[in-house]
Amino acid sequence: MSFCLQLLVLVPILIDASHKDTPITMPHHNGLYYLDVKPANTTRHLEVIKSLTLSEYTLSTNGRKRIGFVGDNVASLVPEAVETIERRVVPSTNGPATQITNLPIVHEPTLFWYGIGAVQELASELDASRANLDQHFESTVQLRSQLHHVEQLLKRESSGIEQAQLRSNNLKAQLLVAQAELETQRVQEDQEYMHQQAQIELNHTNRTLILALERLSKEDEAAQARADAYMIKTFETTQNVERARMEAAETLSKIKHQREMEIQQSKENIKVETAKVS
Repeated sequence: MSFCLQLLVLVPILIDASHKDTPITMPHHNGLYYLDVKPANTTRHLEVIKSLTLSEYTLSTNGRKRIGFVGDNVASLVPEAVETIERRVVPSTNGPATQITNLPIVHEPTLFWYGIGAVQELASELDASRANLDQHFESTVQLRSQLHHVEQLLKRESSGIEQAQLRSNNLKAQLLVAQAELETQRVQEDQEYMHQQAQIELNHTNRTLILALERLSKEDEAAQARADAYMIKTFETTQNVERARMEAAETLSKIKHQREMEIQQSKENIKVETAKVS
């Protein structure tokens, strides 16, 4: 199967049908076309994308500078993304042509889908961090309730020994609140790091798509039409990922603001009650 057909196997049917009045029949997913379908290992995709080395190089055929992945580096991590050409004659701009054997050629669309898997893995990790943040937020609310209970006991008790014990409990509650703040800050830093990694992976995916489209532009008109459809679908996917990231950032900002307000209120209450006891 050719390079373009591996990208979009169904798009040519839609393109041919756009010039005809007769209805078309799309192939059905009945187990005869797609075999051994199973969920992809997005964790591995993320590790592979992080391990790949993006290189700048110059083509010996025309002297043009390019950016991308070198076949030898990719083959050690993603063998299915590299096709080895047994023999190829490479023309030179300043000398006789050179015959190259066992030339590794990178299949960019495969790496593009690895990038999509990596972004999905980052999104899953972000959801897990948000759940962890919610759990710490609930713990902070419970600590605030306990602190309020301690403050009420301080108001009702007048014994010096009992007041000393209550002050100790009050200090313990403050310590727990401080620990909860530190843990919440750590979770937020982890989420910011994941946001940065997701943006890096998104930029890498866009660069890979641009390289693929440059090659597709040299194909015939049918290949160009397939590339346009592929670009639209990928752009929509990128927009959805970016939209999800922005929504997650907005939600995190709201939670952070609410948490800061409640912690600040708790601190003010502690200062007031401590002053009253003293």
